[in-house]
Amino acid sequence: MSVLLEGRYLPSLHERIKHFHRPRRKR
Repeated sequence: MSVLLEGRYLPSLHERIKHFHRPRRKR
């Protein structure tokens, strides 16, 4: 269950950071 939670959290955090870093760096 730890792998499932981490696997779902990793992409969620990665996508949020990528979307947050892209607009913040372009600004």
